[in-house]
Amino acid sequence: MNPPTTAVILAAGAGRRLGELGRPTSKAMVPLLGRPLVQWVWQRLTVAGAQRVVVVAHADDRQLQDFVRQLAPEIRIVLQNERRGIADAVLQALPEVNEEAYLACACDSLFDVADIGRLIEAGHARPSIAAVAVQEMGVAATATRSAVEVRDSIVVRLLEKPAAGTTASPLVALPLYWLPAAVTPHLREAALVGGERHVSTALNQFITAGGRVKAITVAHRTEVTTAADVAVAEAELRSVEG
Repeated sequence: MNPPTTAVILAAGAGRRLGELGRPTSKAMVPLLGRPLVQWVWQRLTVAGAQRVVVVAHADDRQLQDFVRQLAPEIRIVLQNERRGIADAVLQALPEVNEEAYLACACDSLFDVADIGRLIEAGHARPSIAAVAVQEMGVAATATRSAVEVRDSIVVRLLEKPAAGTTASPLVALPLYWLPAAVTPHLREAALVGGERHVSTALNQFITAGGRVKAITVAHRTEVTTAADVAVAEAELRSVEG
């Protein structure tokens, strides 16, 4: 039997790209079909097999903190005082993670339950490895995202917003990770780039130190970072909810 799975929801983002939708609320609290985005993420993680959930909220986001406490009292809430990127947010959650490895998911992405389950399964099968969800989006898409170079399903390196011509990989890293404890020192050591610490930097350091990162290809991810994305996400959820 596998040990319990803890999922960390990274929900401290401000949601500035949401325009008017993001003014009265944080990204995590933007409503989709009447329910906050964070609730949809939490629901999919728990259905996929997460028994414990930790939510990383910004210290000023009282609305999110109050909602999460009402949603499920067993959810642990930790605070990120300054928005310094996903790697920093993960570090804030670690005091609440009791397992040797855990799942981390950004709140601005809705993944299929089956794909989340595949990362959990891969992680439990090889507890010492890390895993990252990847999607084939084309080389042009990597200019504003993290490109992933893969050989035999194992990540060779990740490139954060690579310059044109520096990689031929069409794979993009998505914000869904399985992270063993061995990655923690690299999260702490990741240099600030543009005021943020990136998980891609930490995973590259982990690989250089001899660690292995498995690439898990997903066919679909619903990203919610702009007002236009909200309309698309609601249409997709209506079709799923029936």
